[in-house]
Amino acid sequence: MAVILATTIGGKEAAIARDLCDCLYGQGDTAVVCEPISPGVFYAKFSDKSVLDRCLSMKYFKAMIKRVELYDGVSDSAPSQGYSRARRVGKYIFIKF
Repeated sequence: MAVILATTIGGKEAAIARDLCDCLYGQGDTAVVCEPISPGVFYAKFSDKSVLDRCLSMKYFKAMIKRVELYDGVSDSAPSQGYSRARRVGKYIFIKF
């Protein structure tokens, strides 16, 4: 599963996260998880990048999401060695291998 960290317009992260999860699920990705983690920021776990690209290309998401960063995983504890980049946001650590 891959993970995105998305920056949104402030105060709308919960609604946008919910809408993106609904879109991903509606397009056939049944293993999605979306969670707002701080003001203006949410993450989404998904299994199919092409489905994510389809959803993010919609006018609504283009207007509401300012930035999307792709990561290989997310954890709430310190990752083991072997990752090339890690970023902490709130209680989560986003990892690139």
